[in-house]
Amino acid sequence: MGERMSSSNIVTNLVCALLIAVILAPLVSASGGGAVIDVSSILLGEMETFEDSDLEVPFTIVEQSGLDAEIEVNVVISTLEGTELHNLSTNYTVLAFGSTPVNYTFSNMPYGYSNLIVTMAGDLGTEDSNNVTGFNRTIQRLRPAQLSIEGIELIPVNFNGAPTGNATLRDGDYLIISASMENLGDLQWSSDVTADINGQEVLESHMSNITFGSATTTNAQFYSSSSFSETNSDINSHYTVNISILNPPTSQSELFHTSTFEVGPPPLARIDMELVHLNTDVTAGSLAQWNLSIANTGEIDYNGTLSCIFSGGEIEYSQPLDLANGINTTISISASARPGTLTCQTDGQRVWDDSISSVSSILSMTAAAFEAAGSSTPAVLGGPWHKGDMATFSMLVRNHGDSDGLVQLRCEINGVVSLSEPLSLALDAAGEVSVSIQMIATGQTQVNWSLVSSNGAIDIGLEGVLNIPVSEQQSLAPQISTVEWDSVDGISFTWHIDLDTGVEREIQLRLGYDSGGSEIYPFDSLITVFPGLTTGQYVIGHVDADNVVIRINSINWTIAPGPTSAIKSVPSERPEYSVEMNPLSSPRDPTFGDETSITIKISNNGLVDGTSGQILLVDGNGNLLVQSETDLLLAGEEKEITLTIDWPSGSEVTLTAKWSIDQNIFTSSQSYNSGASTSSTQSYDIPLIGIISGIAIAGAVILVMRLKNSASERKPSSSKPKNKTPKAKKPIAKSKTSASSTDRKVQVGCPECARQLRVPASYSGKVRCPDCSNRFDVSSRDESHQEEEEVEEVEKQEKKEVSCPDCSQSLRVPTDYSGSVRCPACKVVFKADSQ
Repeated sequence: MGERMSSSNIVTNLVCALLIAVILAPLVSASGGGAVIDVSSILLGEMETFEDSDLEVPFTIVEQSGLDAEIEVNVVISTLEGTELHNLSTNYTVLAFGSTPVNYTFSNMPYGYSNLIVTMAGDLGTEDSNNVTGFNRTIQRLRPAQLSIEGIELIPVNFNGAPTGNATLRDGDYLIISASMENLGDLQWSSDVTADINGQEVLESHMSNITFGSATTTNAQFYSSSSFSETNSDINSHYTVNISILNPPTSQSELFHTSTFEVGPPPLARIDMELVHLNTDVTAGSLAQWNLSIANTGEIDYNGTLSCIFSGGEIEYSQPLDLANGINTTISISASARPGTLTCQTDGQRVWDDSISSVSSILSMTAAAFEAAGSSTPAVLGGPWHKGDMATFSMLVRNHGDSDGLVQLRCEINGVVSLSEPLSLALDAAGEVSVSIQMIATGQTQVNWSLVSSNGAIDIGLEGVLNIPVSEQQSLAPQISTVEWDSVDGISFTWHIDLDTGVEREIQLRLGYDSGGSEIYPFDSLITVFPGLTTGQYVIGHVDADNVVIRINSINWTIAPGPTSAIKSVPSERPEYSVEMNPLSSPRDPTFGDETSITIKISNNGLVDGTSGQILLVDGNGNLLVQSETDLLLAGEEKEITLTIDWPSGSEVTLTAKWSIDQNIFTSSQSYNSGASTSSTQSYDIPLIGIISGIAIAGAVILVMRLKNSASERKPSSSKPKNKTPKAKKPIAKSKTSASSTDRKVQVGCPECARQLRVPASYSGKVRCPDCSNRFDVSSRDESHQEEEEVEEVEKQEKKEVSCPDCSQSLRVPTDYSGSVRCPACKVVFKADSQ
């Protein structure tokens, strides 16, 4: 075609090109500047991210050639797929060597990635590493955090937190709650996450702070602190777990997820049993035999018990049963044959509900058959009951079967079985069976009862449960309220026994006293006490006791804890007796045979009343002179008793008063001087040799004096006879005095105790004092009356009077004597210088 092109066409094309060149030539030559974008001013980086909905695109255009530049800037934003989001064009004049800052703002930017393209047209400069005429960026608007709870996983674990391996939660398991949560946003977020568990008896709350990464899934785990119990499907019971995110992003409300679950039974054994009767032709009373096959097909070993019970509750077999998982065994069972049903069952460990854990075998034969002859339940005797009492269960039964048989009443309390004695009953005969059981627990005691027989049938319904109310043990408190002592009865005390509410009781009552650490019980007897206060008084008598004691013991019953004895001290106050004889008799100096009165004072100086007694008066030889009864003396009382006697012989008579009272004897002695009589003698010893010698000397003196008087009468009278007359009479007076000295008694004082003794005036020799037994010499007192007066005058000058401190008897003792003195009346010895 080109070859065939005409020359005219070529010329035409050239002319057009020339015209275009001419038109454009003035425009190019008019500006000529060079505009570029400063790279350092572009603030958006490659893969730039931002969060706000507005996007800012800043950069700076600079002129590099020295001429003004006219340019057009175009900005285009589109999705990665090419969908245009924004398209903006702007014209700028950039002055020579000047710069123009540019900042574009685009609103409502979508989330995710976008493309940004910036281009320039017009007077463009030269690009290099620092200057460009356009650029593009991949930008991303970040999505905010967007949380969600995806699901909850329940992991069964044991106490230590290790998984149990159970597919589902089983009874006794603990739990790990694993919550899966997702963040759909491009920003991470932190929140508090809680896990609440509620159900049956479990109520727990757990919390943890979780940081959610951008666009990630996070698992949070919570461990339960409680084990879980099996839920009961019959009542639609279950557990609830609630997971909550408490502070989610502002664009979301509170997030939560609720899940419910049930807890299955623990791993269980599965028991399958079969009971086979071996001797089916057995007769009543003989031995029936069975084989019992047992297999465990469950999940765990079986550890429980196996029991076989015949009709009426009589146990034929009861043993522990340990059977490993996957094992079977066979057990032989035997029982006394009688009509009824043998039932075997396992107990003590839970098994699967589909287990065959109870099997039975029925026996039928000709035998006795027993029914209730009265009440269909046993009568309970002996109530009301307290802990420790015996309860008696009694029932009337009748044999209505086909032959004779034996029957018993069986009672069981907490696994303890009591059986009555076997009762043999002929056809149509009736009788009573009874058994007594001690009640050992308080409250309602459950008694399982039944009639049983080794060779007979028991009618249906003759078994059941009785509830026996048992109160606390009765308390029995012994007390001693008062202890007394008196002179008549001695020791006595009042006792009380307080029996708690209930029934009357028989006790051993012992009453006595404690003497020197040993208890003595004069009263020891069995008595019956009734609820309330029983009181009495017991007289022990006159015994040596420190305390009185009451002690009790129960007879066939149990006393509640507490004291079973009481003790109380015996009062120490006693009468304080004293007896005192009056030192003066009436008359003062009686003679032998005189009727004489002796006054005796008896006293009770104690704080308690005394009793009556008897007083006796005896002489020095112990001869009873008189006796008299004494009346009761009150506390602090004293009495005077006057006794009359015939005065015994002796110059000095010692009398003793003996007061017999309260099994004691109190005495008081007193010496009395008798009056002068021919038959009376002093209590001192007079040596016979001294008396004879004194009489001889006295006779010689009298003879000499008479001879002198005779000679004087024969002499002639002197020139002064009148002056001699008195002298002639003086010997006569002396003679008379000497002559009468044998009859006259004089008093001499004992130099030791100053006791005054009466001795013959003419006696010279040894004398013994009856008070202090001192022997001393005395000389004849046959001097003139003038000499006696002189002696008396000297004695008056050299003696002093002292009084007895006990009876006030006056004594005369030498002035310079400071020794002991004995009172002749009351026999009290005291110091003479103490007056």
